[in-house]
Amino acid sequence: MHIATEDLKQLILGSRLVGLEALTRAVNEAVKAKRDVSEALVETGIISEAFLVDLLAQYFNVPKADLHSKPIPPEALQLLPESYAKAHNVVAFGLGSDEAGQQYVQIAMRDPGDLETRSYVENKLSIPARVAIASLSELDEAFRQYRFGIASEFSQEIETKLKEFSAAGQEQDLAQLATALPVVSIIERILEHAVSLRASDIHFEPFEEFFLIRYRVDGVLRDVLILPGSVAPIFVARVKVLANLRVDEHLAPQDGRFTFQMERERIDVRVSIVPVFWGEKTVMRLLRSSVRLTSLQALGFGDSGQQALAEEMQRSHGMMLVTGPTGSGKTTTLYAVLQLLNRPGVNISTIEDPAEYTIPRVNQTQVNVQAGMTFATGLRAFLRQDPDILMVGEIRDTETTELAIHAALTGHLVLSTLHTNDAPTAIPRLIDLGGAPFLLASTLNVIIAQRLVRKVCEHCVTSRAPTAAEDQALREQLRLLDIPRKLVMPKFLYRGSGCASCGGTGYQGRTVIFEILPVSEAIRALILENASVAKIRATAFQEGMITMFEDGVEKAERGVTTLEEVLRVVRE
Repeated sequence: MHIATEDLKQLILGSRLVGLEALTRAVNEAVKAKRDVSEALVETGIISEAFLVDLLAQYFNVPKADLHSKPIPPEALQLLPESYAKAHNVVAFGLGSDEAGQQYVQIAMRDPGDLETRSYVENKLSIPARVAIASLSELDEAFRQYRFGIASEFSQEIETKLKEFSAAGQEQDLAQLATALPVVSIIERILEHAVSLRASDIHFEPFEEFFLIRYRVDGVLRDVLILPGSVAPIFVARVKVLANLRVDEHLAPQDGRFTFQMERERIDVRVSIVPVFWGEKTVMRLLRSSVRLTSLQALGFGDSGQQALAEEMQRSHGMMLVTGPTGSGKTTTLYAVLQLLNRPGVNISTIEDPAEYTIPRVNQTQVNVQAGMTFATGLRAFLRQDPDILMVGEIRDTETTELAIHAALTGHLVLSTLHTNDAPTAIPRLIDLGGAPFLLASTLNVIIAQRLVRKVCEHCVTSRAPTAAEDQALREQLRLLDIPRKLVMPKFLYRGSGCASCGGTGYQGRTVIFEILPVSEAIRALILENASVAKIRATAFQEGMITMFEDGVEKAERGVTTLEEVLRVVRE
């Protein structure tokens, strides 16, 4: 908030509604905790949100925004991208003209003293801005209207169909409604809409009074539609019919799949349905046939990374591991490696959960627990089929760990994934899973750790100088990661201002930030002595390992991504 703490105290004391002692104590606690003082005073109940708005309107000499009496006109709301509006607590809520015919935009801000945001809005729109103040809760209410803006593309159709639900809902059971034209049409439109926005997942989430639909785009969930809670069972029933699941089963989780055709593209949909408090939560993973297997370079691996992996791929045996959290692109990286290893003279087999894409000349199978096919049983079976290269979707238990090590020891190249935060911590994780240190020292070749960061939209990219807060955040992250090298803040950083191409987010697509830990003789010696992660990491630094964070900062400097995005993913 762009108001001095002392000025804010004097404003509040001038009202004579709050005592000096209570106010001073609350302010000191907020400052000590490095919190926004005004926000802390509201949260602790020292002052109300409405009272704070009245004081700040008086201090900044601006009117209070009326965001309640009527909806914000779409032509005003869409002037500012949703992501920017939420990040800076500003919303465009009206357009007007003065007596001279000069057009202006009305913007509501939590902090009218934020001249940088006001200047950005005026420069972006090329018209003057008239500022009003609004509380955080009022702005949150306004931000919800963005959902309706996104949904407006097909909202009329949905409203019409929902009326048909109301008319028929009392007379038909779920199985009948799930195959009726209204819900068939709506689910079809939602799938098409999600694909058009490049969504990877669709979430159906039932709550007491409403039914929330969300998409995951470039790794981030966004709200799309809020519908009456009464339609949730019908929507879920339709998905069950498509995935050939039991419509009358509401107490047990169910998994299935289906495909649908959109223009000339076939989309494979993986369905997961789980009972929750207010109904059944449904997640649909969209796998597009038009998304082809890609190269390491296209994924975001630079020349040095590709060269390091190329050297490791020359080995005929041992283990190559890719680590990271769920959704960090580990399997995609392994697919890129498999493409480079895939040649007529080798036999490659994979056991996956699930097999997301098919690769020519590679023998792929999927985990099927009901049929007795697990990672361990699949790996054991493939070892009897004269393999050269084996890919195991994930090492997650002792049996799979031991089998993977055995395969690597007996002349096979084994590729797999693991859930750890970085490359050095993969070693103690494997030991926890039952891998004997002397066997791991003999079999591990290389460990890759990675995250996916959103890429700056090429159509609306702008450059700017780093802020003092960003410089501090960079230094703090270096300290937390215990990186011994100096990292200089780039002179310029980049961001997307938001456009039609990126849906107003400023981001389009994703790329990898990574670190590669070759298992050298020094690292093998540390594994044998069961050394700590700190020792392994220190040795890796001495041998030149570049961390994910450093790779991310380098990509931020080149304008591939933003520093904010790099900090977000490395802190996960």
